Amino acid sequence: VLHARLTLARADIAQGASELERLVKLYPQAPRIHYQLGLAYIEEGQMDKSLNQLHEAADLDPNFPEANFLMAQLELKSGNADAAVDLFRQLIKRQPNLVQAQIILADAYRFQGNYNGALEIYQALEKAFPQNAQVPVLAGSTFIQQQNEAAGRQEFNRALGIDPNNVSALEELAQLDLADRQFATAQKRVDQIGRAHV
Repeated sequence: VLHARLTLARADIAQGASELERLVKLYPQAPRIHYQLGLAYIEEGQMDKSLNQLHEAADLDPNFPEANFLMAQLELKSGNADAAVDLFRQLIKRQPNLVQAQIILADAYRFQGNYNGALEIYQALEKAFPQNAQVPVLAGSTFIQQQNEAAGRQEFNRALGIDPNNVSALEELAQLDLADRQFATAQKRVDQIGRAHV
């Protein structure tokens, strides 16, 4: 496996994938080899083959978080939000402290149009991590998708209360200010973004 990974690291993806395919035949019950082959297939752009290998790794070891996480991400990326939601729910049930999995599950809910499901996750994360400015930005964006500008603004301002130079919150608020024709306020936010990048 290390030899195959080294070959992949040298950018000889086809040779590394070939080596891993050989190892999968020799050790079909080894979930980590299936996982590594899934990664190689991603590098080759073969998402279907990658998903097959990741499913195999997860079937062999249901408590293999990396395989489950990547599989759910690929399902979401391919537009299969329902499968991604199911996979992330299972993963979070087994490992509730995987915050990034919770955030991506909320993204999958948003993709499905289940904004309330996404907001429930964000609210729980805001309670658990009150100093994380990313979560209110995500919640604010979800409120905007629901056409609830007041709640969106409130969340973006909450993010700025945590991090006054949060570029995402400033950009979102500037967009809302422009839509509301509050040009001077929008300009102040844009200037603040410029200062934050210096």
